Parts: sequence; structure tokens; C-alpha cells
Amino acid sequence: QRDLKISEQGRQSGVIEVRYEAGSPERAHAVLAEVGRQYLAQNLRHKSEEAEKSLAFLDAQLPKLKANLERAENEYNQFRHQHGTVDFAEEAKLSLMRADAAGNRRSELVQRRTELLTRFTARHPMVVAVTGQIADIDRQQAVTAEHIKTLPLLEQEAGRLGREIKVNTELYTALANTAQQLRIVSVGKVGNVRLVDAPVVDDEPVRPHRKLMLLTGTLLGVLAGLGAVLLRKN
Repeated sequence: QRDLKISEQGRQSGVIEVRYEAGSPERAHAVLAEVGRQYLAQNLRHKSEEAEKSLAFLDAQLPKLKANLERAENEYNQFRHQHGTVDFAEEAKLSLMRADAAGNRRSELVQRRTELLTRFTARHPMVVAVTGQIADIDRQQAVTAEHIKTLPLLEQEAGRLGREIKVNTELYTALANTAQQLRIVSVGKVGNVRLVDAPVVDDEPVRPHRKLMLLTGTLLGVLAGLGAVLLRKN
């Protein structure tokens, strides 16, 4: 480990260079090749374990989300069967569009928080930040809900049921897609690090530098000879 020299190529480049010197080129090549293999294997194990934990959490959530979606669809179908199609006024449509946008954003944030909670506690800064954003959207939705209450009752109910279906559909679809991606990661052999260049053995040994040693020896020999001559003359 003391002989390994590890450095990042450039600031925050994510490219790591490893150098190693040994008594033979074969040993140097073997050590560096094994270091690379172990680094890739460790990263793959880490990604696979992380994916499996996240997948287990999502698999527990998906049946609940699917049940919520089916319940919302059944309620909406019953409402349409009883009252037919409701034609919304322009103001009602705008209010519901704002509510839909807020609901979509909230679904994205809930998904993000769900993923973060598989790796961090609820007090982690990233989780706290997402929770705060969800609280802001909840306040916006409360304001919009108060306005929607002024709409005719049938429009309110149809809008509420339609929004519930849309939000549940998007949330369920998003988490299902995430779960599918995690399944690919957990069973596959894909990490987030790559071996850019394989270990290379220099054609010439890095030490000792034969030409430099020969030149230095010759220079020292000449200096020693001149010194000997001067001493004999004195």
C-alpha cells in the first residue's frame, strides 16, 4: 500500500490514476490489474446492495399505491355512471390545472423522498429539504382547494376524483419505473465506475536510470582524475 501512488487527474474530474513500482514488470502489472478489478467489483457490490434495499422498500409501497389507484378509478367510474359528463367552466379548469400541476410536483417530491429514505434518515439535510418542499406544495394546494370549494358541487367532486386518479397514476407509474430500473441494477453487472486505461508496463525500468548513472559516473570519474592530478602537482 505504501508503494501505491494514487492521484486524481485534474480537479473534481473523477478520473483516478494509480501508479505502482515493483522489482519486476510482471509483478507491477499484476498488482495494478488486481487493484482495478477489485475496485470495479467493490463498486458493483455497493450499487447492487443499494439497489436491493431500495427495491425492497418500493416493492412494499407499490401494492398500496396500486390499491389507491384502483379505488380512485372505481369512485370516478361510479360518479360518471350516476351523473354523466360534467362540463367545467373556464375558471374551474384553470384552478384544476393549478391543482394538477401542484399534485404532479408533489408526487415527484414524494418519490424523491422515498428514494432518499432508503439511504438516509429523516433528519438528513437532503431529506429535510425535500420534506420542506412538500410542505410548501401542501400549503399551495390548501389555498387552491379553498378556491375550488366555491365551484358547483358536481364540478368539485368530478375534479377531485379526476385529480386523484391522475396523481395516483403518475405516482404509481413513476415508482414502478424506478423499481424496474433497480431490478436491472440489482441483477445486472453495471456499476458507475469504468476502467479507462488498463495497466501499462514501461519498456524501460524507471529505476535505476542506466544512462543517467553512466553519465554521472563518467563525470565523477573525470572530476576524481582531475583532483588526483592536482594533488600530485601540489
